[in-house]
Amino acid sequence: MSNQVGCHIPFNEEGIDGVINSIADPITQNLVRLAVSTARMAFIRWEGVASDAFEAQLPMSPFDMTFFAKLMKNLFEKRDLVEKVTKGETIPSATGWDV
Repeated sequence: MSNQVGCHIPFNEEGIDGVINSIADPITQNLVRLAVSTARMAFIRWEGVASDAFEAQLPMSPFDMTFFAKLMKNLFEKRDLVEKVTKGETIPSATGWDV
């Protein structure tokens, strides 16, 4: 993996530990950690990535990582929904939403 050459700190990470620690189920907790870690990685510029390419991948406005963690917690707690989608069911079929 390339070396890190820069980091653009996400906004509002203040409540993430509280969100993650509030999750009793270890699978849901790990899924939320994975989602948050993946989002954090998007804010790191690695060696070999041009500044303009890096800047182009960043959000257009401040990113609320705590809000994102809460969304992921709510999503991953719906284990039956996640299971249906990972088995190939469409989102409208799995959720009942008309998306």
